[in-house]
Amino acid sequence: MHRWLENALRGAIEGVHVLAGQYVAYDMSCIIATFPDLEELVWETYRVGGVLCTSIREKLLDIAIGVFPYPIDTTGTKTKSFYSLADIARVSLGMTVSKGEDTWRTRYSELANVPLGKWPQEAIEYAIRDAELVSLILENQDERALGLHYDMPTQFDDVRADFALRMMSVWGIRVNTARVSELWEDSMSRLHEIAEQLVADKVAKRTKPKDEPPPGHMPMPAIQRNMAAIRELIEQTYPGTPPQTPGGKTSTAAEVIEECSDPVLIDLVEFGKVQKVASTYLTKMFEPLIHARFDAVGGASDRTSCRDPNLQNQPNVAGIRECFIPSPGHVFVSADFDSQEMRTLAQCCLDICGKSRLAERYQADRHFDPHLEFAARLAGISVEQAARLLAEKNEDIKALRQQSKVCNFGFPGGMGVDTFVHYAKGWGVEITPDRAQELKNAWFEQWPEMYTYFRHASNLVDFEGMSGVMIHPQSRFRRGGCTYMEISNGYFQTLAAHASKSAQFEVSRRCYVEPESALYGSRPVVFVHDELILEVPEFAIHETGQELERVMIEKMEKWTPAIPSSAEAKAMRYWSKAAERVVDAEGRLTVWEETS
Repeated sequence: MHRWLENALRGAIEGVHVLAGQYVAYDMSCIIATFPDLEELVWETYRVGGVLCTSIREKLLDIAIGVFPYPIDTTGTKTKSFYSLADIARVSLGMTVSKGEDTWRTRYSELANVPLGKWPQEAIEYAIRDAELVSLILENQDERALGLHYDMPTQFDDVRADFALRMMSVWGIRVNTARVSELWEDSMSRLHEIAEQLVADKVAKRTKPKDEPPPGHMPMPAIQRNMAAIRELIEQTYPGTPPQTPGGKTSTAAEVIEECSDPVLIDLVEFGKVQKVASTYLTKMFEPLIHARFDAVGGASDRTSCRDPNLQNQPNVAGIRECFIPSPGHVFVSADFDSQEMRTLAQCCLDICGKSRLAERYQADRHFDPHLEFAARLAGISVEQAARLLAEKNEDIKALRQQSKVCNFGFPGGMGVDTFVHYAKGWGVEITPDRAQELKNAWFEQWPEMYTYFRHASNLVDFEGMSGVMIHPQSRFRRGGCTYMEISNGYFQTLAAHASKSAQFEVSRRCYVEPESALYGSRPVVFVHDELILEVPEFAIHETGQELERVMIEKMEKWTPAIPSSAEAKAMRYWSKAAERVVDAEGRLTVWEETS
């Protein structure tokens, strides 16, 4: 088996063939676990584009025609797909494949030390059927791609990212379980306190909890809301006429409740938030080492996703991130791209509009701050004056820069004024519709290329604003069935996803199999779209941080060839959003220490 695998890998590296499979990253990680001496060959096979994955290809094809993740099967039925081998066979080939627990799929460990000649015939036939099915799916995918005149140009990049994310998941990330227990007990105490008050206020009644608490810990309270009483309170305290549901009832959505000043409703919102954090995150963090599951193509924009728990979307609650810690003798070294989506937007504007003031500003200064420059325009002062006031912690310029940041992140997606007002609240910025319109007008004056950009997006959709097809000018990545806002967002979000995944693969490869690299021996533990966090030996902080920055910038600029990039490393003893870059007297990167 070892010799066959080695020859297969070398053949793929030399371009003799391509290795293909379903969820092939899992198989490759198993090869490394079984035959560690083949690890370098596995990474090299991925690097040269010698591996394909039927699951990723299927997603790319569905995204291309706008049916991800609800494809139309051979009977014309729209169905949810999880992109398993059975799902793809059913949807694309019209075949029913048994993947139950009674098959050999979950029993091959029984044959670990059994020579192939002594395997049961059923086990051999199951493996052969799987391989034959992968071959049929590959052929079907090639035919469909040919019909679209689409060669899935990012498939090898996505497959590389899938493998690197798989290796990250296998390695895992450590958890301070004592801290998790403290957070759990604090959260449960608060939930029980709120539940008692909600019951006393007659807007809820206690019910039997559905789930068992973690062993030795306080249970999570469960309540049933009194919707009639809640609607009555909303109608009494909402500023103006409260929104209605399609059925004509007063809406009880969280954003509606948050507009009310009633303390009972405020308690109700807090209960929901604390309960969600506890059930979605804390319940999955009681193991000392967790292995989150990443998906290289987690969305139609080609962005990744994560679950069990979702490390890419940590709640904005103090203490949750801080539960994640490095191994003894290590620290976390992280680096994130500086204003990544503003840079990809600048590249897309050059590609689509032919010119871009935003691009010109980055070309003149890779460290240019687009939020401060827009804030200076709003304040009617020079950028130099704005920078000086910001350094002096002037509250007015700080508030204007925050408004500018919300504009630069919200308006490029094609937001209208009303949507923007709600979006700004999520950033903690309260603005009126009139102020939102003023900001939008000023934003267009700041970046005039956006008129052409939005006109282009509008021209790609039909008269109902649907069914647009976006073909990315840099990667040729295709996304079908788009709305106007999906196209507006899609160009720069997709380009950022390409860049981040390219950086993530190359950093991971150097960590695992490039002894000459300063990254060698470190391990990636978290990937958060524009940020990569490594577990690094404490003695190697500075050199690792330097190379991490270089690789991220190099891979970013591959996808934004006209826009210089920037990334900044920092070191911390636990994951913290508050962490800052710290250098010692000799200019070497050192660990950030939290100060009370």
